[in-house]
Amino acid sequence: MGDAYGLGLLIVYGGYTAIIACVAVLGVIFWARGRRTIGAAIVSALVLWCSAPPIYDRVRAISERKAVEAANLLPSELSFAGQDVLIIEAGNTICGDFCGDVVGLGVPSNFYWVGIGHFTGAEDVPNPDFPLLNHGDEIVAVRLGPAVADLSGQRFAEPVEGADIPRFDVVIIDDDGYLRGEVPGLLGLPEALVDRAQVARVLIEGWGDPFTEPPPAPTYRSVALWRDVGDFIYWPLSRNHDAYPSLSDLDAAWFAAVCAAAGPEADRDAFTYAFRCDPDRLGAALN
Repeated sequence: MGDAYGLGLLIVYGGYTAIIACVAVLGVIFWARGRRTIGAAIVSALVLWCSAPPIYDRVRAISERKAVEAANLLPSELSFAGQDVLIIEAGNTICGDFCGDVVGLGVPSNFYWVGIGHFTGAEDVPNPDFPLLNHGDEIVAVRLGPAVADLSGQRFAEPVEGADIPRFDVVIIDDDGYLRGEVPGLLGLPEALVDRAQVARVLIEGWGDPFTEPPPAPTYRSVALWRDVGDFIYWPLSRNHDAYPSLSDLDAAWFAAVCAAAGPEADRDAFTYAFRCDPDRLGAALN
């Protein structure tokens, strides 16, 4: 399978290169035989073909970059002390992903988790202004569990049975593309860019009950777009599809703020703290 794919790429790219080369040679031949207008026109058209679309992509990317930077409102420090915090995640694991890391850092707060679900069409919509939560979604209180001996003493978030669910001081949505279709206004992007929003994380204050109340404007927000930029010469065949800003840079910015609020060593998971806040100690945390 790999050899066939490689051969296919060689044929496509090799054939395209041969066509470009032949057109260039044709232009040079016309020029050399005195038909300079035709030769110059052929070469000029070839240069435009190879460079104009990639240049346009880069000019467009500059304006998109400005729009993304205007939408992103990143925290410099986060402190949840004494607050009730709900984290809504796209993952199916209870308090995995961002929630698991925040709880693992021992940030002093009361944390709750709920997964993003798809509303399936029942008549009594729980929250028409925020349909990512459905009737089957259950808010779960979570806390940092005890060390697991078989996993080098790592500690993980675990559900708290029978906990009361309060009105929330802070709601954090860790999104994997759902918001662009359901609540695009939370992204803060121009409408033309919403469809290419790859991931988003928003922090909203004063949203006591996400099941019944529409979401207020976010206090903090990070958004990444799929950026599609063509390569020079090979732009019809080869395009760079990546996220801007990079997902690792956005994560680093959030955790730089969260790490400042991490709990004392006895109240946090050593691996999570090393991984997110002190990479130099990561090796020691694994042993």
